[in-house]
Amino acid sequence: MNKTPLRLLLFAAFLLIFPWFLKRRCRVVRRVLIHKTPSEIFPLINDLRNWPRWTEWSRREEMHFAYEGEPGGVGAVQRWTSRKMEGAMRITQSVPNERIAYDLEVVQCDCHAEGALALEPVGEYTRVTWLCKWQGNPNPYVRYVDLAFMWWIGRDFERGLANLRELAEHEPMPQPVA
Repeated sequence: MNKTPLRLLLFAAFLLIFPWFLKRRCRVVRRVLIHKTPSEIFPLINDLRNWPRWTEWSRREEMHFAYEGEPGGVGAVQRWTSRKMEGAMRITQSVPNERIAYDLEVVQCDCHAEGALALEPVGEYTRVTWLCKWQGNPNPYVRYVDLAFMWWIGRDFERGLANLRELAEHEPMPQPVA
């Protein structure tokens, strides 16, 4: 007896039922240990002009950046355009040598996300935690797209944090922005 039709039916049922169990609040978190103090890493995350030096998406494609307000700290804004997208990021919280929080808007998908980078001393190292969260789509079947975004963003966060570690540990540190 051929079990292929039954397997296809079960697989189709799984694809129809599975997204109903996915969370609507999407969240991506990645961490890295960097052999520097929080005060040495903080200028790289608090000053938005430094982000193109270590974020993965600015390495993947050509991007044009514009800045508004102070270069770092609460209220600093980075706008970007690329061949595929445009958007803006605004720092909403800046606690020296501890954390920054930001809001992110991407025009093409009318997406809004909240993110944060936290610095925690761990002996001679600093644990950098990068978090991003957004409201998923109300349509359960479009949540498959959210799953893909979570994978994609997680991969970019891992690479970006590796780039940040390389930059912090091997290049001269920028001066902090007041």
